[in-house]
Amino acid sequence: MTPDRPSREVTDTTVPVSFRSFLDEPRRPARATARVVLRVVAHLVAEVPIIVVAALQISKGWLPTSDDAVIAWRSWSVFSGPVPLDGQFTQISTGGGHTSFDLGPLQYFLLAIPVHIDPLHGLLWGSVVVIAVLAAVAIEAAWAAGGQIAGALTALGLAIMTGTLIQSTVNLAWNPSIGVYAFAATLTGALAVARGRFGWLPVAVGTASLAAQCHMSFVVPVAGALATGILLGVAELKRFPLWPLGVAVGVGVACFLAPLVQQLTGHPGNWSALASNLDHEGRALGIRVGLRGIAAATSLPPSWWVHVPIISTVSRYQSFESLIYDHSSSWGLTSLCLCGAIAISAWFADRRGLAALAAIATVAGFAVAWTLGSVAIQQAAYLDYYLYFPLWPVGMAILATYAIAIWSVIAGVVERARHSAAPADETSRRRDRRIPAWVTGLVAVVLAVSGTELGLLERPLASSPLSLLGWTPIQFAHRVLPNATAVVAAESNSGSLRPFAVEMVGGVAILHGAIDQSVAYLLTTEGYPARVAGTADTALGPAYLAPAQGAVLELSLGPHGTAVARWHPAGTR
Repeated sequence: MTPDRPSREVTDTTVPVSFRSFLDEPRRPARATARVVLRVVAHLVAEVPIIVVAALQISKGWLPTSDDAVIAWRSWSVFSGPVPLDGQFTQISTGGGHTSFDLGPLQYFLLAIPVHIDPLHGLLWGSVVVIAVLAAVAIEAAWAAGGQIAGALTALGLAIMTGTLIQSTVNLAWNPSIGVYAFAATLTGALAVARGRFGWLPVAVGTASLAAQCHMSFVVPVAGALATGILLGVAELKRFPLWPLGVAVGVGVACFLAPLVQQLTGHPGNWSALASNLDHEGRALGIRVGLRGIAAATSLPPSWWVHVPIISTVSRYQSFESLIYDHSSSWGLTSLCLCGAIAISAWFADRRGLAALAAIATVAGFAVAWTLGSVAIQQAAYLDYYLYFPLWPVGMAILATYAIAIWSVIAGVVERARHSAAPADETSRRRDRRIPAWVTGLVAVVLAVSGTELGLLERPLASSPLSLLGWTPIQFAHRVLPNATAVVAAESNSGSLRPFAVEMVGGVAILHGAIDQSVAYLLTTEGYPARVAGTADTALGPAYLAPAQGAVLELSLGPHGTAVARWHPAGTR
């Protein structure tokens, strides 16, 4: 007697889930293709404008001056000595009388290879590579945490930041510029960790370390965001994965090893000097100032939605103040509390993704407000210079929380109404939650059009005065560099060349320091023992200071705007 064949129901249960899903989804390849297209578009929208801006600057003759020259020279020193063990010179903490620097040299280490490959332009295109990687990390972390829509929104936010945060965009090699993109990547990395994706924890630690070492204004916000993400991730999984923790600790130790060595061997250590300076800064502005910044970043339209006016006249200064800080501190506090309330409500409603975003945005927002408010009154000018950069990612995260919360409420009401009218089985419900290919494609098209319409390729350069781009120092450096190189080469051929100072005299005050550091750095990359003199060594450190009675290469403006370099032997000035 022939045995009974297995029923169709039994056979179906043996089909792998993935294959059964494939059978149930005849249009899955279309959805997969749409997701790939959206992913590519997201990265292009976020990263291409940065590349184009740098290409335009290089085509116009960019070279490192002022802070850029300091960053380039210290990056060069990673392989050529003296190896930097601290970060960029910080003017925000000079009250204690000690020269102090940011927390660490991680930016220099990342840029050391590009600077050695191309001493003239490597700092700029190397910074673009770092920022593009940070943007990619931010998009992928958001994608891992919240899916394709979260990744697309993150890409759009990065594109807007590039288009409106002009003081960062026109100087991508500047340490606060790299720091703000690292901060954005830390926020989305913390969000991925909060959703239980602990494989992102080492990445988030790396981006947080970079942001914290780029500038002090990011230290508390990235620490708060990272801690919140870890706590929520542990609550999500109800356990703490050990291997991501071990890798993350290793990443953190590697990132802070150099400044730790400096702290233990320096006299005084940079961290000690920094803490001492901050302790002697005097009366702080107060958290109301920071809350006003939060209010501006979360009002409609938010401050990050429009181009920041460049401070060059009194009227533009007033426009800047109105845009960034002339808002109600009460709304800033209310905005943060509302975001916190959304986090709590979403957590108990089992909307863990929204809860994680809201919690991280709330903690980071309070941290940014506290950081801005802790600035000393005597340092208040820096609020208008670069300290407002963290408001861009935080403001976007808070408003994204509001938008998603409102959408969730509306979608929940609609879904309940639909199911009460025509109950659906579980399979249909799962299928309804999948995003159709046409929706994904539409998001990709909207994202691409939005990125193009922002005018990111020309506006940051066209709308900025030449002084912000550093064209005056750059033009002078181009004129004086051949003359300076020829003078130093002739002196080198006449005998042994000892360390000498490069010093700018006369002319416009903006050239002093900016040109000294630029020309000295470029001569160093040619193999000459150039150093700086006077106050120009402050931003570099004593290792870059020439002997007090040594030879001097003097730079000055000649007749009809020409640039002159003169050699003064040791002891002749």
